[in-house]
Amino acid sequence: MLPEDLLFNDLVVNSKGDVFITVTRARALYWMSVKSGKLEEWRPGLRLRGANGIALSGDENRLFVATFPDGVTTIDLESGSVRPLARPANVSLAAIDGLYFHNHSLIAIQNGCVAHRVARFYLNAALDRVEKAKVLERGNPLFDVPTTGALAGGTFYYIANSQLHNYGAKGVVGRAKLRPVSILKLKL
Repeated sequence: MLPEDLLFNDLVVNSKGDVFITVTRARALYWMSVKSGKLEEWRPGLRLRGANGIALSGDENRLFVATFPDGVTTIDLESGSVRPLARPANVSLAAIDGLYFHNHSLIAIQNGCVAHRVARFYLNAALDRVEKAKVLERGNPLFDVPTTGALAGGTFYYIANSQLHNYGAKGVVGRAKLRPVSILKLKL
């Protein structure tokens, strides 16, 4: 039986159908393998502070997990090694919510301590370091806590206005302030 109030957050599915899920309040990574069909902690004892966005490398050997508020953790699925994604001092990996792997880079929605934006982080050949960063969208007037997205055919679609500040412990607050959800797209 699973503990209560885990706060399952984001997920990624590999080509075999195995599912990896970030569990924010538990600071953990859960998974469900196709073979067992059982939801369980991927590596009991592994703690990922503020586990949020998650992406799988193109070769499916590495997971990238946004560890809110300060970075990205890389997990080698074969060896089990866990380490922070290295980056130049002038590149911020802070406050990443949605995270996606695309053509040797990470697409990230950053919505916390940096100006709300969508950024692309180009990785080195070993996939363990950010080589350069590019802001794809920033300061859009539709932004109201942008969050999750999806990649399809070289285009990134994402929620521009999740309006998360209108959600509290008892559900929606400030219902009169809610606006229709805006989905934006970026050609990559």
